[in-house]
Amino acid sequence: MHILLYHNDLARLLCSSQNNPNKTGDHTLTCTHSCSLSYLSKSDTHLHFPFFFLLFFLLGLSPLRVAAQIGFPYCESFQTAGTQAATKFGGNAQLSPGVLRLTSNQVNQRGHVYLDISFPSTYGLKAEFEYFSYGGTGWGPGVNSGDGFSVFLFDAETPVFNAGGFGGSLGYGPRDQEPGLSKAYLGIGFDEYGGFGTTAGGLNGSFPNQPPTQLVPNSIVVRGPGNLFTGYPFVIGKKTMQDGPDGLSPDNQFPISSSSRVTDREKPGYRKVFLELQPNSNGPGFFIKLKMEVTTEPNKPRMVTIFNSPYSFIAPKNLKIGFAASTGGSTNFHEIRNLIVEVAAGESLRDPEGIDISDFSSCAGHNFRCCAIPVLTKSTHAKSTAPIF
Repeated sequence: MHILLYHNDLARLLCSSQNNPNKTGDHTLTCTHSCSLSYLSKSDTHLHFPFFFLLFFLLGLSPLRVAAQIGFPYCESFQTAGTQAATKFGGNAQLSPGVLRLTSNQVNQRGHVYLDISFPSTYGLKAEFEYFSYGGTGWGPGVNSGDGFSVFLFDAETPVFNAGGFGGSLGYGPRDQEPGLSKAYLGIGFDEYGGFGTTAGGLNGSFPNQPPTQLVPNSIVVRGPGNLFTGYPFVIGKKTMQDGPDGLSPDNQFPISSSSRVTDREKPGYRKVFLELQPNSNGPGFFIKLKMEVTTEPNKPRMVTIFNSPYSFIAPKNLKIGFAASTGGSTNFHEIRNLIVEVAAGESLRDPEGIDISDFSSCAGHNFRCCAIPVLTKSTHAKSTAPIF
């Protein structure tokens, strides 16, 4: 009988914060910006298989076999001098100390990033990241800063990536003469200014029970599939500073943006997003589970459920994930960091192709995701190989 350890069971262990390495004796286990592991000895820089085997024993998970989807978990802290080759960003997006800055707090900014690595839609998705939206101004008295940012999925077979319209369309839907995200599947907008949940700029559908062009600042909106100027329908939305059927209870309300970049979860203004798309076993699409860790009072972080809803659109065979942000006459810094992306259906993962090695030391200097390690199966005690990522 095999005991399976799936990659998402180890993701947080192996992709722990760079600021909190796990130390064992004379060795330090660290996670680089690419979520590859470097097991560094004070006396040498070789990778040591026995340490990991010991680690698995201590976790009660040995003998074991490791399974994973190719390329996942995919981690970017955006806190180092570079990123993985598959992390593609453009427009005004750039690395800034400690974060990926999608826009500065200047007018008419637009930036995007996507992971140029696909996953089968049948597996679903888990993603988490911290974001910082702050430091901007409205274009007039009483006007919110803006515009906001989006998280999106698109068809992995798209030959050329093109972000959608910016401004209130947040790089996902169309905007006037700008087409929407190419072969888009799903977009979630974190909207400061309030345009993503309206029909402004040619968007399709809006919050119910109000004029379709009425701005909805401090809202989170899901839009559906589209391509160029067609589709991108309003699916569901949440008003984060209002109550009622489309809002949150008063004790759960929070603004999308903060007054500054807040990295301490105990301080007001901290925001972290947890997204899960669980495949629907009884029909097309997924169940969207979106939660956020927010802090509005000192030393009182709390988890707020935003959506737990079906998303019944047939998905492309393979998907990719990305982010976009924009400003217009209203501005904000829009930044993300500590991104982890995993597939959701761990029990159905397939093994990636790895480098079949018998000497673990030959993995030295390689990303662990590219290496296979020898392990023993409980049923046969025969040597086999299974990549750790």
